[in-house]
Amino acid sequence: MESFIAAIEWLTEYLGEWGLPIALVALVTFVAQIIYYARRYGRIATYRRRRHTTQGEEPPAVSVIIPFFDPDFSYFERVIPKLQQQTHPRFEVIFVVNTPDEEFNAQLSTICDNDYRLSVTKMVYNPRIGIGNKLALNVGIKAAHYDNVILSTQSAEPASPRWLELMARGFESAEVVIGYCGIVPGKGLANKLIRCDNLYTSARWLSSAMRHNPYRGSIHNLGMRKSLYFSTGGFNHLSLNMGEDDLYVMTIASAENTTVVAGPSSVVRRKAWGGIGWWQQERKRLRQTFKHYAPALRIGIAIEYWVRTIFFAAIIFLLITAPLYGKIFAAALLLIRANCLMFQTHRLGRRLGERGLMWIYLLYDLFSPIYETQLALLSIKLRKRKRWK
Repeated sequence: MESFIAAIEWLTEYLGEWGLPIALVALVTFVAQIIYYARRYGRIATYRRRRHTTQGEEPPAVSVIIPFFDPDFSYFERVIPKLQQQTHPRFEVIFVVNTPDEEFNAQLSTICDNDYRLSVTKMVYNPRIGIGNKLALNVGIKAAHYDNVILSTQSAEPASPRWLELMARGFESAEVVIGYCGIVPGKGLANKLIRCDNLYTSARWLSSAMRHNPYRGSIHNLGMRKSLYFSTGGFNHLSLNMGEDDLYVMTIASAENTTVVAGPSSVVRRKAWGGIGWWQQERKRLRQTFKHYAPALRIGIAIEYWVRTIFFAAIIFLLITAPLYGKIFAAALLLIRANCLMFQTHRLGRRLGERGLMWIYLLYDLFSPIYETQLALLSIKLRKRKRWK
């Protein structure tokens, strides 16, 4: 007991009266983060999908469903050639079109007429009747000739000619196939920060699915069995114009019927339609389904942000007020954490085809708790405004 008291007195002398408890807080939150990053990022980097077929066997046939609501003429040169170059031997792409632009519709139909793997399903356009993504996907799934269906969007493009082949392999052992969608790399700091945020949020649900607890996928790269879709009654939460990638995945996905396909050749990338402001609106819109998550899941996500925030607050306190040894201790924790984070980010980026983000990720990591708090406050304000109306 005397030795313990002596140790406390010694630590108090070198760290300061308030420095000791703050240093303990910093140490506990530091260890919690290292374990968290090792489990989350490390799991993705070392993940191996279950295989039920022999090497060389042809992958299952798949139908790709892509709704179109806005005429994007650049799609013809930017994406369609990448779809046509897919190495998968048996696939079809169904474009579900609901646009008033007859020139765009005619050009898309002409392209599809020249490739038997591409087809168009037209919906009657009526500006007074809003047709959401769920209805368009439902029409496309009904039109699919194959039981294995991959959902995507008009803003997404394959990162590799092997995208469909690798995603189709997921159906060899599962009914729900979850893939990764990145952001098309561009110039400037804003693009890198957006890619960091996308990588970070995606890593959370990808890792959870790899640990047999799936709760979300990406609507830009999500596979499911057509029979499973109709046996569960299709998309739920029809009062919301979103939820295809999380609320419905929670309904159909389980530890037994879900797999993750992760690799640089199995990803798609979507076009960034703006800068930080655009991405903030995107995140705010997607966050509207967060209130429908199970309480344990919401709390788990929030805890990670709070632990990181408390860690940074403790480190800043020590660097400003603690004696020399307290400052050295805080700097050491910060340096060790930064190196661990860069190492795991490098492994994660290499697995998902995200390059050039290691150093930028440190900047994003520092400010993301503030950013997430701002998003949460904006979401609360938006819900109150809707309730008032």
